[in-house]
Amino acid sequence: MAGATSEQIIVIPVLVAAEKRVVQTTSGKLSLEEIWVHCLMPPRVGQRASMAMQLPDDSRPEVVVGEVTESTRKEPDARHPGFRARFVDLPSVAQRRIASALKSASQNHRAFPRLPSKLRVMTGPNAFRARNISAVGIFVERLPGSAGEAFDVHLDLGDNGPVPAKALVIHGIGEGAGMQFVDSERTFRLRLDRYLASLAPPAA
Repeated sequence: MAGATSEQIIVIPVLVAAEKRVVQTTSGKLSLEEIWVHCLMPPRVGQRASMAMQLPDDSRPEVVVGEVTESTRKEPDARHPGFRARFVDLPSVAQRRIASALKSASQNHRAFPRLPSKLRVMTGPNAFRARNISAVGIFVERLPGSAGEAFDVHLDLGDNGPVPAKALVIHGIGEGAGMQFVDSERTFRLRLDRYLASLAPPAA
């Protein structure tokens, strides 16, 4: 994933609309010039994508437009499926918010905190338990998975039945798999946010 030298690893929720397809997914890297977005069916090079980025400042999503300069669309076995988009006419407010997020990312390991959770995770006929969860991903205990492998999962959030999502293995270890949420429905984001709010400690 060659790109701008100023880019940093920062994982945030991103709602992508491109080529008549809308998915809720997550980023991999970000700079003031461009973004890498994990996506199982990325748009083609030359296409434009509208992206609503949920930056870690608890404000409204920042909606930006980017031109796709790199894509794994023709690489079905890519270990890091997704696309790189160069921002088009990035507003000054968006520049300031991204700069703030990058500064924060250089000081903190994660943009969104992991919260302990033992929720039930189903994939196919198999059931597992989570160890922790965040706005961008989940660690699933004992799930056998290799980096780049995608799973259809159902998360039992304790509300209206299991919610379907897709998750991409970022790293697999003997204890389980660390995964990022990708290519899911917008309703998944709404239900996940409610669940995370229920886990957060009360304000002092």
